[in-house]
Amino acid sequence: MHCATRNGLRKKTKSILGVGENGPWDHQEIITSNNDTKYYMDNLLPFTSYSFRVTAVNARGRSAPSVSSHYITTLREAPAGKPTIVTAQNISATAILITWKPPSLDTLNGEFLGYRISYRPRRKGSDIKEIYIRNRKIERHIIQNLETYTQYTVWLQVFNPEGTGPNTSVTVMTDEGESGKVKETADVTLNYSNDNNFCGVKK
Repeated sequence: MHCATRNGLRKKTKSILGVGENGPWDHQEIITSNNDTKYYMDNLLPFTSYSFRVTAVNARGRSAPSVSSHYITTLREAPAGKPTIVTAQNISATAILITWKPPSLDTLNGEFLGYRISYRPRRKGSDIKEIYIRNRKIERHIIQNLETYTQYTVWLQVFNPEGTGPNTSVTVMTDEGESGKVKETADVTLNYSNDNNFCGVKK
């Protein structure tokens, strides 16, 4: 934060919050405890642009606010929000369709790079496979080459340059698939005796 004041005067600060540098003034004032010309401001939002201005205060009143500082952007953090899975259904014996909605933009905490889909069969000991979708506009994906008639757990997360956010999960079972065709057989003649016991088979 950049600020300045005259010697012997106590100072107050006001901050401007601007996501995209167009936010309104935050009218909550911060009163500093001394006349230092620097102040550590915490509890700010990640990956958010801020501007600051300073007012000097003494027993007779306060000065006009200083010129607003240049915008300063806080550092990124891993996303805090998670996507919402809208549908999850099998579309064949070996494929699952997942559709979703992205999290709120103010929970991304950095550049929105895309989604990570993780999945595995629910049985113990199965390996987790991952798919990265590096396009934030995509809101559906078909997971293919799955095992027939198997229950899968699927996790969905967003990611930015600092990492992945919390996941949302769903369980889906692939379809049974088609039964194999019965092989055609040759003509068969059955010979039997009068006591209804089979006595032979002849092709």
